[in-house]
Amino acid sequence: MEPKTTAFAFLDDHRHELITGTEVWPVLGKLLPKAELAALMKMITGYNLYYDCNRKAEAVRKVKGFGYVVGGAVMVLSAKSNGAYGHYWNPPFEFHAWWSPILKDTSMIVDLALPGLIMLGSKVKDSVGYVLEGRDPMILAGKPRDWMMYHPVEEMEVGL
Repeated sequence: MEPKTTAFAFLDDHRHELITGTEVWPVLGKLLPKAELAALMKMITGYNLYYDCNRKAEAVRKVKGFGYVVGGAVMVLSAKSNGAYGHYWNPPFEFHAWWSPILKDTSMIVDLALPGLIMLGSKVKDSVGYVLEGRDPMILAGKPRDWMMYHPVEEMEVGL
């Protein structure tokens, strides 16, 4: 048996945690009407709860019928200002993806992977404590709050 690196072991620990379709997260913004959200939740049932951001963004593009799967970096700041959690832009190993109607615009974002990112960041602990504290899982469907930092880099090609 091959030894796992810390990063792989962490990813491997969560591979079986899937979206069930019964999750209910608040939606921040107005870019996702209830009917679209319901269709999307049905489409992404079975996707990994914490990962598959590119597939979730592609599902949004299919439901909306236009727009971009944007690849880039994201950081969510802790409410206590003592940490942050997210993903840098280093594909194919590390990246984040979301949907936007305009490629390099960060004022209109739909991010179905944000709930999992917040939940995962709330589980990560360092010598000071939990990295991401005081943030509840939510779907972003509009303009990010100041504690959400999105940095678009390029359009991603994704297939479901």
